[in-house]
Amino acid sequence: EIKFHLFVKQALRLPGVEAVATGHYAKTDGKYLFRPVDSNKDQTYFLHRIDPGVLSKIVFPLQDLTKDEVRRIAKEQGFVNANKKDSTGICFIGDIDYNSFIDQYVEKNPGEIQLVDGTVVGKHKGLHFYTIGQRRGVNIGGNGPYYVIAKDLKQNVLVVTNDSGDPKLFYSSCVISNFHYLVESLPARAEVQVRYRQKPHQATVTDVGNGSLQIDFDEPIRAVTAGQAAVLYDGDLTLGGGVIDQAS
Repeated sequence: EIKFHLFVKQALRLPGVEAVATGHYAKTDGKYLFRPVDSNKDQTYFLHRIDPGVLSKIVFPLQDLTKDEVRRIAKEQGFVNANKKDSTGICFIGDIDYNSFIDQYVEKNPGEIQLVDGTVVGKHKGLHFYTIGQRRGVNIGGNGPYYVIAKDLKQNVLVVTNDSGDPKLFYSSCVISNFHYLVESLPARAEVQVRYRQKPHQATVTDVGNGSLQIDFDEPIRAVTAGQAAVLYDGDLTLGGGVIDQAS
């Protein structure tokens, strides 16, 4: 909305401006969005809602470079930040801890942490601090580590397991809504990525109407989480993405 819509629109109004260059690790041929050469820095998962019509006006100078090559070029050119540590936070909130940022806007609502059988094993500080599959930050002690397998919003209960292979952590399918197309049509088979920097998984794709897709994975996938994005690929080509409504 900000960079690839409002900013591009404003920039192209300026005399002599033909395109906008951005430092995202992504690739385009002017029509489609592709994964970049540096798969470790690939940001196409986050860019899946870009308007394909604007790609002809976008330049990704880093699309064929690795981060190491960028650092080498920066060092050769005398950039003072050539060896600066990579930023892994949320860029638009600045140098602040994520939980501290959330604390400023969302009221704490502590509740019980329970095992699947209902045994209470601790207290959580608010369900909004946790995501499915999370291990780090679930500080209970005892027979840990513990993994989040569900969030019961009605009862305000965080459900956990201390078995990393617990079947309840794995899902065979999901429904994604509000799908945003980056291609004219989807194939019946695609690679699906349900979180950033995750290995894509082979799946069958079925259009169930109203902008929703049924995704059936070839093998059960860990921690498919409602509310997060599911992005579809055909090799390096980004097909589009939507929001995970439910997983089973």
